[in-house]
Amino acid sequence: MVMKLEDVIKLRDISKLETSDLKLLREVISNEMKSRRGEMVELMKSTLTEGMKVTVNHKKVAGLVGTITKVNRKKAKVKFPNGSFTVPLEMVEISNNARITVENKTE
Repeated sequence: MVMKLEDVIKLRDISKLETSDLKLLREVISNEMKSRRGEMVELMKSTLTEGMKVTVNHKKVAGLVGTITKVNRKKAKVKFPNGSFTVPLEMVEISNNARITVENKTE
């Protein structure tokens, strides 16, 4: 018996679901997560600019504020005092004291 999504959501005891229903639930959740992740990446990509001060949600750079040096399609290159890292946009958070610093470039 294949259940509808509404029926699966209403269930409180997952142990009573059949394998096919669990697979459906996993697929629905996975698709929703991919959709939300894509929306968040697009929002971050449109918000982030080179020179912006950010933090990265990772133990190697915990508590450090870095500067974005490049924004790619899914990742950003962030320079920290201890080196530069290419990190997924999902891990980048705009710092509370975010300032855009524009460097004067001479050609």
